[in-house]
Amino acid sequence: MRAVGGAFVITYYFVLGVVMESLNGLVFISKQQVAKFLGCSTRTVDREIARGRFHRPVHVGSRSRFTVEDLSAYKNLLAGERMDVERHMLKVS
Repeated sequence: MRAVGGAFVITYYFVLGVVMESLNGLVFISKQQVAKFLGCSTRTVDREIARGRFHRPVHVGSRSRFTVEDLSAYKNLLAGERMDVERHMLKVS
């Protein structure tokens, strides 16, 4: 968060067709953008939050946003689960 004359500055990025907000060095995206990136519905994102598998959103002003780091951690979780399933299938074979 950079204070400029007592105000905070939000920087906007346009990456891969998605507008991202940056505040205090963290990059934020909306739930709709998370769902689009993961190829699922916003309801699926809500279910993953309720299960504790995806971080709850943070509030940036009056808007709920997710950090790109949260999205990356979730993708790593999914990749780890796929590897566990593949290892299990190899043991069963």
